[in-house]
Amino acid sequence: MPGPSDIWTADFAAETTKALEAGIKARVADDRVRLSLAGFVTDYRNFQNTVFLGNSVVLSVPRVDVHGIEASAQADVGQGFRVDGGMAWTRSRVGRYTTPNPTPEPGEPAILDLKGKRTPNAPDWTLNGGLDWSGAAGAAIIDARLSVAYVSRVDFEIDNILHSPGYTSVDGRVGVTLGSWTLDLWAKNLFDKRWAISAFGQQQLPLLLGLGPDGPFDSFTINTGRQFGLGASRRF
Repeated sequence: MPGPSDIWTADFAAETTKALEAGIKARVADDRVRLSLAGFVTDYRNFQNTVFLGNSVVLSVPRVDVHGIEASAQADVGQGFRVDGGMAWTRSRVGRYTTPNPTPEPGEPAILDLKGKRTPNAPDWTLNGGLDWSGAAGAAIIDARLSVAYVSRVDFEIDNILHSPGYTSVDGRVGVTLGSWTLDLWAKNLFDKRWAISAFGQQQLPLLLGLGPDGPFDSFTINTGRQFGLGASRRF
């Protein structure tokens, strides 16, 4: 890692990967139910970890190990209803990486061993599900959907200090079509949940700015919260 007086150059080792993926897809119940399942393993060498050190720079992590499972299902359940869902479990961990401690506190080691740490922006779990309904109401056609999504803890730096806890969000949409006109009413993050979408911390900035642990402070960017929208379109 660079020190406070070092000149940073954009030279870093090429990232290479070895990956294996296998899966299966199926249709059952007269094609009313569709299923898929896949597993994967990926080994990274010289994983390119982008961090904010006054500017965005790339630091090479010698080894990162990733493996996981993904599954999804969709089903037509009758009376205009459809359900769908998905699940992904991903274990993305540092396999080998030691680095100088940028802001050592009393009793802390001068060299940090980050083996086993989560990689940035790689949650272990993501889950989603939805319910759709479409049908006629007099002369109008109604198309509605309610969906929910869960994301587990997200780390923003490879030392896993700054992170966002797991969160759940709910979205909804109702569309009404009458003749050539369609009116859409939608809502995102219906229950106004807040979570961090990015962050950087004082642990990194002293590397280039020469500042101690008293500053600057950690910085988080929070999502925009609940959103509503109304749209209209006409088909010619």
